[in-house]
Amino acid sequence: MGFSIATGVLFALSGIVYFATWGLWNDFIDGGSTTFDDVLDMADTGDAFSVLALLLALVFVVLIIIWTNQAYKSAQSRGAEGRKWSSGWAVGGWFIPLANYVIPKLVINEIDRMSQPELAEPIGTTWIGLKRTAVSDWWWVFQVVGLSIANIGDSMLGNASGDIDFLLVTSFGYALAGVGFILGGVTVRTIGSRLRF
Repeated sequence: MGFSIATGVLFALSGIVYFATWGLWNDFIDGGSTTFDDVLDMADTGDAFSVLALLLALVFVVLIIIWTNQAYKSAQSRGAEGRKWSSGWAVGGWFIPLANYVIPKLVINEIDRMSQPELAEPIGTTWIGLKRTAVSDWWWVFQVVGLSIANIGDSMLGNASGDIDFLLVTSFGYALAGVGFILGGVTVRTIGSRLRF
């Protein structure tokens, strides 16, 4: 999915630029050659990358909800039995606060297992014990942890007493989220290539 990879690149770039902003700020405070305008320009660049990344992330969320629903229907059409989730959860799971950190991943795990190409149809319950695509787990961890860390850094920076060192937290979070979105694109492409939509 191109949106996922583009989003990941923009998040990673914003993380890199925010890290550079932190470095320029410290150089400015220490009396180096950096001017305050240099710091502001770099911060503005980071803000532009992060706003673009967030806009693309919104598009990605809409697309991944649609994809998850269609992928689940396609995977279950292979004659899968013993499912714990449904195509309704493939959509609804994204909208339940806090549970949306877990339910969509559990649905994607079922899609991943049911879509394994070596299974003869109807697949019955043979899919249940199969391993998942490893990149899928890494995607979820990097994306959830990265966005959570970035939110913590942003909220601490937004406090009246916000310390510029929290920009490092934001930078690290965005870099992790960037890797997560890229891995998400790889996961969707890998699983999607096995399914008939």
